[in-house]
Amino acid sequence: MVSDEEFINRFRERGDRAALGELLKRHLPQVRRLVFQITLNDGAADDLAQEVWLRVVRGLAGFDGRSKFSTWLYRIAKNVACTWLERESRRASNATPELLEAVEATATAPDQRLLTLELTTEVEAALAKLAPSLRTALVLTALHGVAPAEVAAIEECTVSTIYWRVHTAREQLRKALQEHLP
Repeated sequence: MVSDEEFINRFRERGDRAALGELLKRHLPQVRRLVFQITLNDGAADDLAQEVWLRVVRGLAGFDGRSKFSTWLYRIAKNVACTWLERESRRASNATPELLEAVEATATAPDQRLLTLELTTEVEAALAKLAPSLRTALVLTALHGVAPAEVAAIEECTVSTIYWRVHTAREQLRKALQEHLP
């Protein structure tokens, strides 16, 4: 399997757009999922994922390889998503629950759909109330499986801070969802 670094070198040295396309194909689903999980806005996630890739292409010449490509990429995605959240909070608009459509499709019985819809709405609302730094730490570690050390590099903080953020996010979610938990 060709490494990310090999694709980057092909693009830098030869202008190989196919190599850039392979990087995109390899990482776009995770980038899109990450920005959605931070913003909780399905429509914005598509636009933000495109913005992330534009920034990657523009900044690839300056990528020095001191961190893994995925760490650098996730940092860009996190920054783009958090900037969007800040803009949206200034507009005082709320994110719409597009996640519900995907969940509804998995539930079969009408009563199961209703319960799933209600729980999904509650989870999404609880996630939306988390501070962006807490949500990002939780999303990257718990949902994307990124190692805490790599999340610390993305967030530009210590590993212990990431552990604290994940713990705090889980506690806040647990409190917000306590009536739905056994």
